[in-house]
Amino acid sequence: MKSNSFISSTIAIAMVILASSILAQNPKPLPKPSPSEIRVLPFCGTKKDLKIDPKTKGIFNELSVTKSGRIRIHGTKQDDSGRINGEVVYHIGKIALIPTDDRTGKLVAKLGSQQSVRRYFVALEMEDKLQTEEVTLTEGKIYDWSVKSENGNTTLKITAGQAEVAMITAPTAQVKGAGFAVTLRFTKNKADLEVEFD
Repeated sequence: MKSNSFISSTIAIAMVILASSILAQNPKPLPKPSPSEIRVLPFCGTKKDLKIDPKTKGIFNELSVTKSGRIRIHGTKQDDSGRINGEVVYHIGKIALIPTDDRTGKLVAKLGSQQSVRRYFVALEMEDKLQTEEVTLTEGKIYDWSVKSENGNTTLKITAGQAEVAMITAPTAQVKGAGFAVTLRFTKNKADLEVEFD
């Protein structure tokens, strides 16, 4: 009897350890960022590393960002140009920044990249600047994106199947957020980028 009880206890303990191991390897996906966790800033394609305070007096305000279960950066450019510290700038729009938790998702540009018209960027946010890379997106094509922190670095990557489309990496200790940006050049140019979360 004691032998059977010992075996049963040992099996039960082993099952608990196995279940814990499986849960550790397959954690629950993170909840989608709440609208309050998604920060929106003005963004300029010709000063793409500049983190612009939206409260800056006289700063441009082009494009709209919706943040309900996904991110959508969209709209029609209203003004030909904007100003940053008195300097006239043209490739302007918005950037949406999310927390840097490990997560994945999909994105699609309903209007594709077009040089000197419509440009898309991915970014890592530092304390006082952005680290960015322009990404060429084909109209209507669905891309995968991921943010992952490992070995002391945080990486934001865009892929199409097995092909890497864009990737930026920075030391995790310096990274405050990850993001997606859109700029337009001329009045009446349009953009529409959707970013979904898994």
